Amino acid sequence: MSDVPHPKAQPFLDMAARIGRMDPADFAGALLVVPPGEGAEPVAMLLIDPTPALAHFMLSAKGRVESWFNDLSEKLRSRDQYRR
Repeated sequence: MSDVPHPKAQPFLDMAARIGRMDPADFAGALLVVPPGEGAEPVAMLLIDPTPALAHFMLSAKGRVESWFNDLSEKLRSRDQYRR
C-alpha cells in the first residue's frame, strides 16, 4: 500500500481540512458523496450555523443531492440521445 492517497480520497481529505479549520460551535453538518468512475463530480456541502438544526441539515442535504442527481440524469439523457 502506498503513502499516496487514492484519488477518490482527496475530497474527504479536503472536507476534513475544512472542518478542522472551523470553530466547532459553528459546525452544522457535512455531506460528501463521491461517485464511482470518472467524470461525475463529488457533491460536497459544509453547513456553518451557530444554531444547527438536524431538520435544516437534512433538507439542505436532500436538496443538494436531488439537484446533483437531476443534473447527472440530464447529462446522461443528452449523451444517450446523441448515441442513437
